[in-house]
Amino acid sequence: MTGFAIPLVPVEVIMNKQGDAQNGKIVTASSTANGNGSWTVTLSTEGLSKGTYEVKAHSLVSSKDRSNFSPVLYVGVGENPNPNFKNRADLNRDGKVNLVDFSILLFNWKTSDAVADINQDGNVNLTDFSIMLANWTG
Repeated sequence: MTGFAIPLVPVEVIMNKQGDAQNGKIVTASSTANGNGSWTVTLSTEGLSKGTYEVKAHSLVSSKDRSNFSPVLYVGVGENPNPNFKNRADLNRDGKVNLVDFSILLFNWKTSDAVADINQDGNVNLTDFSIMLANWTG
């Protein structure tokens, strides 16, 4: 994986099984951006189960400050990637997309909350709300 960040700043890359952002990091790797801001890391998929994984990166600006996460890249292990936003729209994981999930989304509106950011673009916004409505079960 390659990307660009603030020059000479450490970068952390995280890969989670799709839909499992709350349960921790599956694979992590780090690098430091060169003088032009370019960085490269290799993520090992050894031992991972077949499926779709979400990969994102952020800069570690200081011991207390981190950048927002990059947009998510979907990677397939043993198969083509298949992003599933329907499962991500069920924010409280009760098997339904309903008013409780909508309340969680609104509480986190205009933040970068990893759970409420359904499409994982770094912002809880109208796009996430649209995905939620498309998957509404009531």
